[in-house]
Amino acid sequence: MRIGIQASNMLATHLTGIEYSLTELVRQFAKLDERNDYVLYFNFVRSEYAERFESRIRPLLSDRVRASICRVPNRVMNIARELHWPIDTSIGRCSAVYYHSFDMRPQWFGAKVLTIHDLMPMTHAEYYPKVDVEYFNRWVPKMVRKADALIAVSQHTKDVVVDLLGVPADRVFVARHGIDARFRRPAAAGLDAVRERFGLRHPYLLSVSTAEPRKNLARLVDALALLHTQGHEDLQLVVAGKSAWGSPELRSRIEANGLSDHVKLLGYVDEADLPSLYAGAEVFSLPSIAEGFGLPALEAMACGTPVVASNTTALPEVCGDAALLVDPVNTEALADAVSRLRTDSQLRAALIERGFRRAATFSWESTARATVAVLERVGH
Repeated sequence: MRIGIQASNMLATHLTGIEYSLTELVRQFAKLDERNDYVLYFNFVRSEYAERFESRIRPLLSDRVRASICRVPNRVMNIARELHWPIDTSIGRCSAVYYHSFDMRPQWFGAKVLTIHDLMPMTHAEYYPKVDVEYFNRWVPKMVRKADALIAVSQHTKDVVVDLLGVPADRVFVARHGIDARFRRPAAAGLDAVRERFGLRHPYLLSVSTAEPRKNLARLVDALALLHTQGHEDLQLVVAGKSAWGSPELRSRIEANGLSDHVKLLGYVDEADLPSLYAGAEVFSLPSIAEGFGLPALEAMACGTPVVASNTTALPEVCGDAALLVDPVNTEALADAVSRLRTDSQLRAALIERGFRRAATFSWESTARATVAVLERVGH
């Protein structure tokens, strides 16, 4: 088969979430799949994208994985899409085209396979800008109807797609995210170097999240304030992740709680530093109101750090019995879970061991094989 991939996300400024997972999948396709040929579609004009292409994409290319670069300004491309200018004119005729996000293009030939990470702007609209909510409500149902098969990143996400959009369950396949082998406990020297570079105190509570309101970081700040009144004054909160529309509230909550000297907002952290950042934390927390998957919780487990996560949406499915799961809107429960992992050595050791075992069951190789199976099932 010849498989096309809408790969433009791989050239994003920072590889987080969707962009990161697509990059990992393409790396696995190139390494594992000897039956099929791939053509990666990109559209860019500016020089910084060309530089990222050379550093990120060029090393992945081979006889079986090629790239097709369309150089059309976005304003022109948007008009072309409205006129149904097909992706086939750039990538040629394919048996299937894979879309890893809601960026489906007009297409003349082959099957369409779309991965759905979540439908949060539809299910949790109050946490999103109006423009995102309007886009999802207008376009996502149309894209879903056009797709020959859908891939959900968790059983929870599949259930939401089936229930909310009325999609037959047999059109939705689950391919859970994986963990790269670099997520493991590094040597002590690596921990010290990262801690020194970012100016971190020990001990610290870590969260790796883009500052979106649904990530619930403001409530994590409230939990830290509560912990400081309960004998945990030494604990620092470290947040690694891009700024977003939840950043103003987060900074306001830090100031209101008088915690400016006890919270470090690192912004985007290079993926090479993440294992040491995870491993150096005393506790990791992912207190999201909602998640389509929740990969950082597994990454923390793989690095030997005990996890506190929300008991909602996909997180119980992902974490299993390897984390303390709490109500994300209950500040006291969140603070209590962190406190227990600091004071109960037996519980801490048990969760660390379960976390290693849990994380080991997820791999990008498995994700890639499941994705290829869907592409081959519907490709024609």
